[in-house]
Amino acid sequence: MFGKVWPFHNGRMPDPQPPKVGVSSYLTWQSGLTVAVVLAGVAAAISDRRRLAFVWAALLPVDYLIGVRVTMLDALRYSGAIVLALLFAPTLATHVRTRLHQLGAVLMALAAVRGVAALAHGDPNGRRFAIVLALATAVAYMVAIRPRLHLHLVLGYMSGLTLSVVVSIMQALHLPTLAVANYEGQRYPGLSTYTMLFTWQVAIGLVVLGVIITSRLNQRDAWFWVAVALFPLFGLAMMANGAQGGLLGLFTAFLGFLRFGPIKLTRPSDRRWMVAAMVLVMVTVSAAFLTQIELPTITDWGDGNYHNERARFDIIFDGWHEFTNHPLTGVSRTEFINQYNIAPHFLPVDSAAMAGVAGLALSVGLLAMLGWWCWKGPANREPATLAGFLVLLTLTTNTLTDSYGPFVGVSRAFPLWIALVAAAGHWPSSTLEPESEPHTTALDWWQSRSSTPTSPDDRAAAHPHR
Repeated sequence: MFGKVWPFHNGRMPDPQPPKVGVSSYLTWQSGLTVAVVLAGVAAAISDRRRLAFVWAALLPVDYLIGVRVTMLDALRYSGAIVLALLFAPTLATHVRTRLHQLGAVLMALAAVRGVAALAHGDPNGRRFAIVLALATAVAYMVAIRPRLHLHLVLGYMSGLTLSVVVSIMQALHLPTLAVANYEGQRYPGLSTYTMLFTWQVAIGLVVLGVIITSRLNQRDAWFWVAVALFPLFGLAMMANGAQGGLLGLFTAFLGFLRFGPIKLTRPSDRRWMVAAMVLVMVTVSAAFLTQIELPTITDWGDGNYHNERARFDIIFDGWHEFTNHPLTGVSRTEFINQYNIAPHFLPVDSAAMAGVAGLALSVGLLAMLGWWCWKGPANREPATLAGFLVLLTLTTNTLTDSYGPFVGVSRAFPLWIALVAAAGHWPSSTLEPESEPHTTALDWWQSRSSTPTSPDDRAAAHPHR
């Protein structure tokens, strides 16, 4: 999105688009079908407006569809977020918002610094980085402070991600599907921008499915069996997409699960579930052999004498070299990518190279903040809290391998902000049943705050009988 496409780095070749962007490029049958699906979801939300959140979140993992322009998908995401903000009141408790305000303040400051540096450098690539970072932060905050939507948001995100997983597997099998892939480079990103993003999305999905399975071992209800069925599918996509970053996130989440999860290897009663987990892994591996699907995530590890891995380290040193040469102002991101082919895959170095010491300080502070929250652990041992904490661990690890991290772009930022709320122990107890209490819009909430008496005289006048 922000630079050139390099086969050893990105997971997608450029989509075949018309050379000129006109109205006709939006008038395709695929675009019409996409709009029809969205409208069907809106119609289904008439009886319960929270279902709009499901439809909106299902679009987040979808970056590419054949015949559908990216700007159309972005328009649906941002306009949908505004609709959700207007329809639902922000009811998240004030004390829970502290983390969100801290994160938002640092991200907005980083976006401002990166934006000013980009304007000074005449850098269009850097301007887009800053604008998308600010927009993603604002949208993610708006949905995070509306906890009544969170269950529908997570279900919608997992549904859209499942579709992307299926597309990735079909790409690896060289079957006709909804999006093109980089077949020459053996990268199969599903519906994501590229495999570097897709691998982390799949890691999030595997963490959520794993918590559902382990927390419902005794009930074995419908949610349990759905998670059991999807887990091998997600595992197959993890091995087949071609990028390895998500495996690092899964390893970190696994360590967190051993520390805070409900299963302990020292308990004999829990060892059988570890055997069951091994069975799930074996089912995934067996499916790979039976379908003869390509597994570039595994087979391409170290390909070309670790060319990709060495390139990531080399570009970090190149970025640091540019920072030491321009410690106050940094350099143009566009020119940096033109010279070195890719940007540094580590946010502090990327910000230092592009925005100088101010960008470095804010980025280091951001990672330190996330690390501190991870160190503190989950607020309790409830499944939703544990899932939020493990996703937080996974996405904090993501900052070590990606300059965009879980920040730049709505599809990247959304899981982090929801995970922060869940890890703090504030997960809604509502079910998927229709709302039984009167619906409160954001306008109603604002009017109630505006009409609340603040001074002692006002309160006495409002309640004369007290």
